[in-house]
Amino acid sequence: MLSISSSFEAMGTLMVATMCALPILLLIIRMVVKGRQSKVPSLKEIDPAILKVGGTTKKLTACNDEGVDVIVVGSGLGGLTSASLLSKAGYKVMVLEQHDVAGGCTHTFEDGGFEFDVGLHYIGGGLDLFLSPMRRMWAAASDGQLAWTKSDPDYDICYNSSTDQAIPFNQNPWVSDRNVLAAFKDTPGAKQALYQYHIQELFGVLVSVVAMGLKVLPPFLTRIIWVFFDPIWRRFGTPSVATVLDRCGMGKGGPLAKLGGALVYLYGDYGTNPARAPWWLHSLVSTHYYGGAFFPTGGSSSIAKTMVAAITRNGGHVFVRTPVSEIVLENGRAVGVKAKGVTVRAKVAVISDAGFRNTFGTSDAPGKQLVDPVVGEAQRALLQGSNKNGGAPDKVGAALCMVYLFVGLDKSDEELGIKARNVWALKDFDHDAAFHSLNELD
Repeated sequence: MLSISSSFEAMGTLMVATMCALPILLLIIRMVVKGRQSKVPSLKEIDPAILKVGGTTKKLTACNDEGVDVIVVGSGLGGLTSASLLSKAGYKVMVLEQHDVAGGCTHTFEDGGFEFDVGLHYIGGGLDLFLSPMRRMWAAASDGQLAWTKSDPDYDICYNSSTDQAIPFNQNPWVSDRNVLAAFKDTPGAKQALYQYHIQELFGVLVSVVAMGLKVLPPFLTRIIWVFFDPIWRRFGTPSVATVLDRCGMGKGGPLAKLGGALVYLYGDYGTNPARAPWWLHSLVSTHYYGGAFFPTGGSSSIAKTMVAAITRNGGHVFVRTPVSEIVLENGRAVGVKAKGVTVRAKVAVISDAGFRNTFGTSDAPGKQLVDPVVGEAQRALLQGSNKNGGAPDKVGAALCMVYLFVGLDKSDEELGIKARNVWALKDFDHDAAFHSLNELD
């Protein structure tokens, strides 16, 4: 009895010591990180011209002679993030972009004294929390020079133009649920349907994390695990958003269909309608904003500036106005690229951030892919099945196009009473019908 009591006392002492030491350890880690970041030029010290360095035949030849470890085709967020992290790991990286400015959806432009952001409009991930994995990722890719400004607590307003109904979605998901239920207070079964929706949302996130985690395992081990995981993935990951809404009692044509439409109002963030979007994707996007939304301080181009600076600081290069005409393959492996008549070889890997259609092609646009047509066909077969074997057609549709209207306001947010949030102005809550109407315009 005495020994058990002593053991509990020892465990209690250890727990108290750990709880006291943890904040001190975190403070030390923070000080070390800040110390390293202080040696790096700040965002204000980065020359914006770093995004517009053109590639020439002479530069490409010199880089090839010096040796390049990794070549990244395209300078979108995926390409720059990969290039920045690889350069920090010691690889010599070269990014090639066909546009006249690097950054993809982080582009900005000035007109009439105003700066406009053309793509990125908000990011979630709890970026105001020191231990947030998303914050750590951005800090690693930007050498800690990227800062974030938090949006209004009601970061999104879901607006139904047909009913003039506005539903605020808050950084606190419990407040969002309260707002949704208030909007559907006269709808029987709304609370239970909302509960089921969140259960499915949780499973969607969990299976997504597991599926992504399997990517880091050896292929043979992934194949073994997938045999057991596949039924779970097909149940909670791959069904369409519309299918899961129906599972929760919010199917199309039912009494709770409008509730389901309100919950998936942000389908524009992943670019396709509920009947086509997979549930895992919606689950990740919708929960991504738990904790609020953020915008990069200094505008979205700050992301590209800090990443390109990190790449060049570590001996890499980012060239614009340098379209890649071909990804060079040898024995089925990417070994380099052709750009401006110069073949640049990569010692380690070639990463394409040019999109699936541009990289591997599609049967409705033959001859436009960056890789050999045979390799492109094989990749399309993996994605959707081979047409020759009775599978789905091997064509990948283009992404949804957006039309932007940029408005410059000559007064401050305070003077105009504008809050930092998004308004999703929807025709109604039948998003599939809206998409069908859009397709009929063709």
